[in-house]
Amino acid sequence: MTVTPDEIKMIRPEKSSAIKIKEFVPRFEIDSLYFGSHYFLGVDKKQDNKAFFLLRNALRECGKIAIGTFTMREKEYTCAIEAYKSGLLLTSLNYLDELRDIEELAVTEPEVSRMN
Repeated sequence: MTVTPDEIKMIRPEKSSAIKIKEFVPRFEIDSLYFGSHYFLGVDKKQDNKAFFLLRNALRECGKIAIGTFTMREKEYTCAIEAYKSGLLLTSLNYLDELRDIEELAVTEPEVSRMN
């Protein structure tokens, strides 16, 4: 079966600068192994930024991070958003199947004696 360029266009996510927040979780629930690229989020100086600061302050006070999705370069990513200094830090999240299993690197561990 051949996929046409029109069919590819139909499945591309819509271009948007919005970040859709799905849920809030404690920071410690996500293993840092899943963290990908980091991006700073700031405010648009021409807009009303009350919602931005409300979200940042709520995340900081509750000790939680927001899990959501965003679109970049015609691809949708899952992300974590947390309070960071004067703004927010967005971190793309990797899925388990995108990570290499550490057991693939396993070798027989030698016996190691304690130093006195």
